[in-house]
Amino acid sequence: MNDSFKNTRNAYLRIDFIYSPFMQCSGEEINKPIRAAVHAAMENDLFRSINFAALKARAGHLEPGETLSIGGYEFLLAEDEEGEGIVVLIVITRQHFENLASDLTKSLGLNLEDRAVKERNEWLRIFMEELRKDLQKWQQIWMRFGLGDDLTFEKAVYRRGR
Repeated sequence: MNDSFKNTRNAYLRIDFIYSPFMQCSGEEINKPIRAAVHAAMENDLFRSINFAALKARAGHLEPGETLSIGGYEFLLAEDEEGEGIVVLIVITRQHFENLASDLTKSLGLNLEDRAVKERNEWLRIFMEELRKDLQKWQQIWMRFGLGDDLTFEKAVYRRGR
C-alpha cells in the first residue's frame, strides 16, 4: 500500500472524529448517550399528550382558539402558518425542557450536573437538535425555538377543505 493511499485513508477516518469541549471521542461514543436520551424523551408524557391532543381535536372538529387539557398540559389550537389548516401547540419554557432533559439523563445514569456549564450547554444543544429531527421525522411534531427562552411544539391536526 503506498503512502498517499494511507494518508488519504487516515484523513477519511478522522472525519468521523468529533471534538466537543465536553467529550473528545468518536462520533459513535458521543451519539450513544444522546441517542438513548432522545429515544427516552420521545416517550415522555409531553409528546404522548400532544399526539393525543391532535387526535382529540381531529375527532371533535375543534376550531382555532380552543384549548385542550391533557396529561397536565394545556394545548392551544391555532391556524398553521399558511392559514390552511389547524395545529395543536404548546409553548414551554427552556428551563422546563432542561429539567426534563436533566431527569432523563439521571434515569439513564448520565450526570450532567457534574459537568461544567459550557459542557452541559453543548450536550443540551446537541440533544435538542437530535430530538427536533426525530420528533419531526417519526411523530410529525415540529419543535421551534421561540424568542427568548421559549420552545414551541406543534403538530398538525387537519387541513381545511377548499
